[in-house]
Amino acid sequence: MRVLSTIIPLCPECMHFRWTVGPNDPEDGERTGPLGCAAFPEPPGIPEAILKNKHDHRTPYAGDHGIQFAPKDAKAAAFIEKWPPFL
Repeated sequence: MRVLSTIIPLCPECMHFRWTVGPNDPEDGERTGPLGCAAFPEPPGIPEAILKNKHDHRTPYAGDHGIQFAPKDAKAAAFIEKWPPFL
């Protein structure tokens, strides 16, 4: 049997997260660039190790300017309590 897995980062549940919008038409919401946040505001954006859950960004990561994951609201905080172990 073949098992498919999807890696879902914590990032969208963080108060510091922001989607990167296409430069030509920011009104359309097209996500064409790297994902960013207050910790990683410049390209290349959020490191792959964090996006792929190989590092739990609730703890410091090199280059994060001292900014780590913080739930964006109570719903996100409850979701994070049930988050699976990191890879």
